Amino acid sequence: MFYTHKMDTIVYDYKVNDTVLGRVEFIKDLGVTFDSKFNFSLHYINIVSSTHKMLGFIIRVSLDFYFY
Repeated sequence: MFYTHKMDTIVYDYKVNDTVLGRVEFIKDLGVTFDSKFNFSLHYINIVSSTHKMLGFIIRVSLDFYFY
């Protein structure tokens, strides 16, 4: 992955021991998901998805409780 502000980018294949490294569209570092345009929409989607999973868990577990 590379970051740039230029519209025309130079694509260069990086190699380690004559093995070409693959390009990725996004990377997760310290819990934050980055993409090559520094757009955080994928990060927001991941956060909302994990909170919906937690909310579903809380609802399933708390169905047996009755509050008066």
